[in-house]
Amino acid sequence: MNDIKLQKNPINKCLIQVNFSAIMIIEKSIPEIQDAYRKNGFPNFKEIEVSNYDLTPQNNIPTISKSKKWLFYTADEKDLIILDNTQISYQVSTYKTFLEFQKSFKIILDKFSKIVDFTNETVINRIGLRYVNSFEGLDKFKKYLKNEYQGISLSEDMKTVNTPLINTSLRCPIKINEKNFSNLSLRVYQNNNGIEVPLNIYSLQEVKQKEDTLISFLDIDQGLNFKDFLLTNLEDIYKFTKQLNEISTKLFWGAITEDAKRDWK
Repeated sequence: MNDIKLQKNPINKCLIQVNFSAIMIIEKSIPEIQDAYRKNGFPNFKEIEVSNYDLTPQNNIPTISKSKKWLFYTADEKDLIILDNTQISYQVSTYKTFLEFQKSFKIILDKFSKIVDFTNETVINRIGLRYVNSFEGLDKFKKYLKNEYQGISLSEDMKTVNTPLINTSLRCPIKINEKNFSNLSLRVYQNNNGIEVPLNIYSLQEVKQKEDTLISFLDIDQGLNFKDFLLTNLEDIYKFTKQLNEISTKLFWGAITEDAKRDWK
């Protein structure tokens, strides 16, 4: 998460997302974008159609619309670019350090920007960064996560049939500078079906599952929302993502124990 390499780091997904005002010419540029990404380590391509459900105060019945998403991904299907008319996302299952992650993202965004003229009068609505950390077993949950992040525990004399599942969250704004605040969501949650990737993350590969296995997640998700961010330079995006990462790093190191730091090195 920072630039100290954890050889056994618990990050199973890292995602960065940039939302922008709709650019309708993107679809015409997909062949050129696909060719650029193909030559830079993303040879696989897929187009999917998704359903969008919109509910307005004036209409209690949701309206359904269709939209396209374009997926570009590595040969091993571990790293993925998701693109549509309003956002570009990059997610990896092979995270090592933030510098390496951002270096790859810079190549991706630079290729995209040159093809669609991204820095010419584009309004940026949101920049998001998410780290999903996971570890297996009740013993590691108690050993690696500080007590204050472990949710409510029952007293030891209470007999339970199954392991109680934790699902606790914290939401708050974090000050980045005088003008900008990140919307932080910090969640700790579990499942006992051995599902190693949260269900709200798109996965090309079949999600691994181990029967009767407790999986715990430390999920750090941040977003910067903007009203008047008119993009003129990609470096502005990289500056904000770096600031979001600095906050995520503090949260991560503050949530884990000395045992975790030692065992994950």
